[in-house]
Amino acid sequence: MGDHFNLEISTSYGKTYTFFVKSMPTLLPNFESYINEIGTFTKETKLFQTLLEKLRKLSTNAWCPKSYYIYENDAIIMENLVRKGYQVMNHREYFTYQQFSAFIKTVAAFHSTTIIYEELTRKNSDFKNFRLIDKYRNLLEECGYPCDETHIRHKALVCNANAFVSNLKYLNNYKEGFDKQIWKELNNLPNRMKINRYRNVMNHGDLWCNNIMFSGNEGENLKCLLVDFQFARYACPSQDLMLAMYTTTNREFRTKYYDHFLEMYYNALGDELKTYSLNINELYPKNDFLQSCSEKRIVGILLAALYTVMVFYRSEDIDNVLSNADNFWPFNFGNKNEFVLNILKNDEHLRERFSEIYQDILEYVL
Repeated sequence: MGDHFNLEISTSYGKTYTFFVKSMPTLLPNFESYINEIGTFTKETKLFQTLLEKLRKLSTNAWCPKSYYIYENDAIIMENLVRKGYQVMNHREYFTYQQFSAFIKTVAAFHSTTIIYEELTRKNSDFKNFRLIDKYRNLLEECGYPCDETHIRHKALVCNANAFVSNLKYLNNYKEGFDKQIWKELNNLPNRMKINRYRNVMNHGDLWCNNIMFSGNEGENLKCLLVDFQFARYACPSQDLMLAMYTTTNREFRTKYYDHFLEMYYNALGDELKTYSLNINELYPKNDFLQSCSEKRIVGILLAALYTVMVFYRSEDIDNVLSNADNFWPFNFGNKNEFVLNILKNDEHLRERFSEIYQDILEYVL
């Protein structure tokens, strides 16, 4: 979340260098105030200054853009991925098998760097139980879904939960008697996202299609990078996996490939650890990983439900809301139930997303 610019620097030798600049948002005062309150932009600048650069060097496979200069709390100058052929997919299209495969390998490389960093620290210091959050707690504390009910993000959670649940009765697959339970599950989401007994790593925290960029043709040459680390947290890897799976694929895809992609991820994670002579079976047993995925699956489903009423709109339906200061607070923290209903009536894609995620929740509740 921020303002985006291209920066071109021409030298006296006739060369031109192009960079991408992400700065603190200033076009909407309300939005700037919100970003300051939750601290996400400051968090990301500090991440690029410190932790991301350390972790990035621990993998031979790229998983995030390089940063070149940080103006703390103001701007990040990084490599221009668009000029290098990367692009964000249409946010209303689902990933293909090849795209999700590329994503799985990238996120495994990203997650592996935490385990590598922790294990190297334990080996080479007196901190035999070292965890990444012990050193970088201020950068990895939960800021997206805090348990504090007075936090502005909790107000956003309630707003989106109400918008989702209040419109379920208009779906063709609606079942009476579960609305209150679903609302309670959504409201309890922060508690489900706490650090648990399984192996934890730095999570991206916001893995939907707009934060996943691809380069190359479908197939072996397809590359993937992750961007926007403002909601980074320390949590089990499955939390990132489940969020991405339930926001970037449809039910048919998940039903067919769920187990396949968990296997692909675990193998890719193991391959990354092998480069440092680390044994995944000792550090993160497969049964622990699969059990974690089973427990965190509902987190991915519930987050996807919230994302459905936050980001998956047509441009013509949402652009005026996002660019108008008067609409910012009501849409994000007020009552947008009727706004969502009016769009649902005429947007087949949004109705399909709604219905599929609702069906996923029902299977959990029932």
